[in-house]
Amino acid sequence: MNPFAGLGANPFNAFARQLHAEGTATRVGFPQSQRKDPTCERGEDPPHLRFHSRTAGKVHSSHGEIIPRVSLHLMLPHSTPPHQILKALQPPFTFFMTPKTQKTRRDFIRTSTGLLLGSLLSDIVLAENTESFDVCVYGATASGIAAALGAADAGVKVLVVEPSRWLGGMSGGGLNAIDWGHKRSVGKMALKLLIEKDDVAMRNLYKTELAQRGIPVIYEHRLASVTKEGARICSITLDYAPPDMVGCPIEKPLTANAKTVSARVFIDCSYEGDLMAKSGVSYTWGRESREEYGESLGGVRPILMRYEIDPYVKPGDPKSGLLPLLQDIQIGPLGSADKLTMMYCFRWVLTKNNPIRVEKPDNYDPFTYEIFRRGFQKNVNMREGRKMHVLGEYSDNPGWGIFGGNSSRALWAQSVAGANAAYPDGDWTTRSRIWRDEMNFVRGMYHFLRTDPSAPADLRERAETTGFQRGIFDETGGWPHQLYVREARRMKSSYVVTQKDLEGDAHPEDTVGLGSYGVDDWSYATIAHEGGVALSGGEFSILKANPRHNGIHSIPYRAITPKRSECENLLVPVCCSASHIAMTSIRMEPVWITLGLSAGIAAAHALAEKTAVQNIDFQRYRRALLDAGQVLELRDSSAAGWDSRDEWNQDKPGYEWLFDAVDKDKDGKVSAAEYKEYQAFKQKHPDWQKLLKAELGGK
Repeated sequence: MNPFAGLGANPFNAFARQLHAEGTATRVGFPQSQRKDPTCERGEDPPHLRFHSRTAGKVHSSHGEIIPRVSLHLMLPHSTPPHQILKALQPPFTFFMTPKTQKTRRDFIRTSTGLLLGSLLSDIVLAENTESFDVCVYGATASGIAAALGAADAGVKVLVVEPSRWLGGMSGGGLNAIDWGHKRSVGKMALKLLIEKDDVAMRNLYKTELAQRGIPVIYEHRLASVTKEGARICSITLDYAPPDMVGCPIEKPLTANAKTVSARVFIDCSYEGDLMAKSGVSYTWGRESREEYGESLGGVRPILMRYEIDPYVKPGDPKSGLLPLLQDIQIGPLGSADKLTMMYCFRWVLTKNNPIRVEKPDNYDPFTYEIFRRGFQKNVNMREGRKMHVLGEYSDNPGWGIFGGNSSRALWAQSVAGANAAYPDGDWTTRSRIWRDEMNFVRGMYHFLRTDPSAPADLRERAETTGFQRGIFDETGGWPHQLYVREARRMKSSYVVTQKDLEGDAHPEDTVGLGSYGVDDWSYATIAHEGGVALSGGEFSILKANPRHNGIHSIPYRAITPKRSECENLLVPVCCSASHIAMTSIRMEPVWITLGLSAGIAAAHALAEKTAVQNIDFQRYRRALLDAGQVLELRDSSAAGWDSRDEWNQDKPGYEWLFDAVDKDKDGKVSAAEYKEYQAFKQKHPDWQKLLKAELGGK
């Protein structure tokens, strides 16, 4: 048994694992007198760093204390080669921190021996009542990382709290194909923090960026309660609730009310908006009606697809009940409001090259997959799907099932539309169940395809030969450690971003970032419909509500700040104030990073001005955003043209090949006139892509 298997992901622990693998280390040891640590009483090793003080004789772990003099000890055999110890900066890693001259953790890091030491310290959790912070960022999503960096670069003392063991949320948690929208609308921070097709590199980058600034992170703690005085948050209380071995949140904390954090400004960068909700800020979830904000795209949408599969346990008999995976709900009239949320999923990478095998769940029941069995038996095309990229025009969008790296707009998908309905406003017992159900659906489907006689041979072969790619999420057995929570709660503030903003008809004067992806949603429910199985809604796929600006739209500062009467020291860049339709565009990681950075800088300004976040000097703040590389202005590229191939490529991801076809005079630019000519050609020829690619020689 490897005694280091449960250690956290930091350089010290990586060194321990390496030594054990080489047979040169057997355990991380601490004297028996140190076993007063509560985790040791439970027979567990303290998580993350193992270290103790030579003078105080106390264990210091990720939920312990930090005292002035600290030594890290790794128990090694006498024969351990010296070069292996040198790899880890010569343990026992004795550091000194004199209270009289080094009062803060940042001072400690500045006097330490470099980046490795900062990386070690980024896994340390401060003890309750040791220090207070200027800014507390709840949720180390990529938005949270940006918020922390923005605040720290402005000179304030920042703490990050993260419920999981990992940084970045979906960025580093499976979203390796970045949904940029138009790169021209993205600021420098988002361009820096997002790395295409490399989750591991993103996670390492975030740890490095935090360590370089001496920003501590509390891992494995999630919000329990909020203490307020009037409209100000004073502190938050955290439960110790480490995720399980596959990254799934546990239902109940191991230690309730384990830690309290005080700060002057808080930033909620979680996907769920828990800090916002527990702070008494108004919020909603689900879909608003068309009428609420005058949104033509709002509310319940038409059935996306219907399949000739009998939905009842006893075929033809509604009284026998619905088959598993179907939701027993009534979808409202078109345009009406409901509390459904677009489907979630995991974003994994599959391979046939020495994969991590996907095993069946303990509670596997083949009847769970009866819908698919009947579909196979009747040769129903369950891959059939469709999407709407241009308003009013549907196109084919076939599903990839569990073998796709994303959701599908078809029944043959890697998750069940509607199974996540209770997640946004649910407690952690509910969320844990939904998270695990998403995993078990995939596990069970793999086993179903391998063993059920109805499964087609090609799918059986894929289920037998594919699995998770190694080297990406090895700590969690190949499972991404982040469920793709596309949308959860949404704040209701003094400004709600709506379809009018997406269409360019609103012109807020307090813009703090741009969105550009377009309206993009996924199905909301899997239901019985007209004697078959149907998917409800979810047709929009990068639909540009604002063609004049290629879908680029403004997001105002008022959308990331609550009403002042509700909370005056909280910013909410992820679950910001937006309608459901607007959030389908805003919800992309580049936008959330942009809003996170703006929130971090705003927090620093509120502290400097000693005022509520709603009352900062906006013109001074705007200058700071521009200095930080934020993009705040819409640019009508179709009217101004593109001055280079690089500009075109940034503005037209996926259509880089088109530049040569549109650039008729071959001057390396696309003028407004050339673009207008191309648009006319496109309108005249439905097969314009085929024609232009042929013109370019099949590029």
